[in-house]
Amino acid sequence: MNKTIERIILNVGGVKYETNRSTLLTQPGSFLSTMLSNEKMVKFENENEIFLDRNGRAFHYILEFYRTNKFLWRDHEHYEQTPEDISRGCCANMITKEEMKAEIDFFQLNIELSSPPPVIEKPDPRAEMLNKFIGVMESFISTAKGLYVHKINITFPCYDKDSFFIEPKIKMLVDIIYPFFDSGYRLLEKYGKDIGIYLEENDNELKWECNTCGKGWVEAKCIVKIEIKEGVISSIIANSVLGGIRGISQ
Repeated sequence: MNKTIERIILNVGGVKYETNRSTLLTQPGSFLSTMLSNEKMVKFENENEIFLDRNGRAFHYILEFYRTNKFLWRDHEHYEQTPEDISRGCCANMITKEEMKAEIDFFQLNIELSSPPPVIEKPDPRAEMLNKFIGVMESFISTAKGLYVHKINITFPCYDKDSFFIEPKIKMLVDIIYPFFDSGYRLLEKYGKDIGIYLEENDNELKWECNTCGKGWVEAKCIVKIEIKEGVISSIIANSVLGGIRGISQ
């Protein structure tokens, strides 16, 4: 009867690893475990050496899995070596996900490669600011309705902050729109027409007009004209807390 070889050297693609037979039997059903379960079928060299024509760098993680039952490899699929890295021999042992998957499949190991985390796209700051401006305009218009203001003119200067103008000059309205007094021009110059279309489509009581005039930093400005239809008094009362009070005319 042949003596069972306990100490085994695995020559994987020219890289030699030394381990115990018992270690390689810890993963039943795997390639190495199945192979060593019937050593008569194994071709040993130098008494205890087995040659495998596989990826010697990746096998480091395969063998660690047999030893620890933990998969210690980190995903370097997207790693890019620079010429400087190569000249210094830096990161030469990086294994791509594709390489590692090929070795896992060959050695028939029960290892699931985790999917990379989803890429979270950063919001476009230009779109965010445009949305913020539109939200402010909607709040501005809603407040104007509540104050029974039906016609509004706003001048957004390109540079000259003293040219910022709003009529009627109601503090509550000014406070809402003022944060954009010196930046609204840039947004309106590019998107004024589209903003108007959006606001009118979402509010059938609204009429919007936006024009750019003047040239240069000092004289350039965007003038917004807003008209709001007057609401029906009876409907307003009916939808307010006054609607339930007797004696109020509808």
